[in-house]
Amino acid sequence: MTTDTDHWGERLLPWLVLAAGVASGFFAWWNRGSLWEDELIALTHGLQPLPGFFMEVVRNDIHPFFYFLVLKAWAGVNIGSDSWVLFSSLAMALFSTAVLYAITTQVHGRRAAAWAAALFCVLPSFAMIAGNLRMYGLVPALALGCWFANREFLRTGDLRAMAAILLVQAMLAYTHAIGFFFLPFFGLAALWQQWPTMEHPRLHRLKIWVAVQAFSVLTVLPLAFSALIRGTEPLSAPSVDSLVLYPAQLLAWWPIAQRQSLLLGGVVFAFLLALGAWRRNGRVTLLAVPCGALLACMLISSLGKPMFKPPVFVACLVPFLALEAGAGLAAMRDGLLRHGAIAAVAGLAVLLWAWPAPQYAENYKPIAEQVAAKAQAGEVVVVPNLSVFWGVMRYAVGPRWGAPLEVMPLQSNASWTRLKDKLGPVWVERLGLAPRTDHIDHRGVRFVIGDTLVETAPRVWVVHRANYKEQVRLPQPMHAVSVSWSGDELSLSELRASPAGGTTYENPTAP
Repeated sequence: MTTDTDHWGERLLPWLVLAAGVASGFFAWWNRGSLWEDELIALTHGLQPLPGFFMEVVRNDIHPFFYFLVLKAWAGVNIGSDSWVLFSSLAMALFSTAVLYAITTQVHGRRAAAWAAALFCVLPSFAMIAGNLRMYGLVPALALGCWFANREFLRTGDLRAMAAILLVQAMLAYTHAIGFFFLPFFGLAALWQQWPTMEHPRLHRLKIWVAVQAFSVLTVLPLAFSALIRGTEPLSAPSVDSLVLYPAQLLAWWPIAQRQSLLLGGVVFAFLLALGAWRRNGRVTLLAVPCGALLACMLISSLGKPMFKPPVFVACLVPFLALEAGAGLAAMRDGLLRHGAIAAVAGLAVLLWAWPAPQYAENYKPIAEQVAAKAQAGEVVVVPNLSVFWGVMRYAVGPRWGAPLEVMPLQSNASWTRLKDKLGPVWVERLGLAPRTDHIDHRGVRFVIGDTLVETAPRVWVVHRANYKEQVRLPQPMHAVSVSWSGDELSLSELRASPAGGTTYENPTAP
């Protein structure tokens, strides 16, 4: 433990480091441009009124509903402001920091809590979760809550802790598509820590805890059914190098293409691991959570189910690195090692400003503004991809352009067609699986979602995303007279009727 003779400047240092980290989060939020695709998807779910909102999420996202429900409530205050909706992520990141501080105070004391919060915020991951409209600002609080609820029940047998286990584990599982994967590691860490000191009869308490976990599993089983509908996202398989790359990517999340950033991320991971391992309970937590989850991920991925997605692993694992590293630093005796560790943490605060979050180029807003400026009454805008359509709608028509379940391509893909055939027309209607239309009319311009245009128009505008290879079928021969780009991702093609043209139009070649 630190002593009462510690210099006041050393006591102040964690708060200065914390302030620098929090400032980086505000900087990331303040510096943001318009929303990018995944953010637009998250925000658009909230346009669907309840209770259809839940089906909208199942229909059009790989993630469960909880975060989107929170975002729906937040965005309802001012959905038209990108800054306001983005501020939700900063608020959630700060909330996670407060949860980390409170839990660490309960377990290790205030000094350890100050260092843990400082380390959490000074890592580059904090600015990333604070400046992006995703669930990763909320996930750290839920992950820590899962571990702490398990720990408290095993320590005290408190029924409130038992209820918290069920509630918080369900919240995490229903926040991210693979959130449930991390739950066993939080429970294992708590059990491993508390077993030697559990009060008798500890076997009886263990049986209750196992029953609670079994019931918790039942509450997340619907995710399996949802996953069958959503499908999976293709990810790369691990290799031997992943033993080093996965931990490094936790702390070099965004600039992972840069070798020096990966190297530095690996060094910081090792540094935090060493600090956390200073105490026995720290070693238990780090072995069970960050190390255990990463090794299990590599094993599952090597069996043909790649699952390593840096953002969710960062959000679930980095808080435990910060918690135990902060506790380890606070427990170190005064001396060269302690002063060296403190200097290294101060160095992280300096390096933080050399690791700025690269901002996504503004592309959906500029391309939508081009559409709004160029498309005239009587003309048609075709957007073959659903999420791109949502982005164009927000910035060309307005933030409350319609209900996403009601405006979709009239022809479903094969898997949804089979599902609707099994459900029958009555349940398809009740669940909102039958779109009302495939277009929105705004100021005389028709905006069509889908790859088929059935009505003729003197001029047609097509918005493509470069890496979505999609072909638009046209009702008459047309040819492209101009193509403009927003960055290297989104294009706006102007088509006019011409006997020399074709009846299909594919993605133009990026410049």
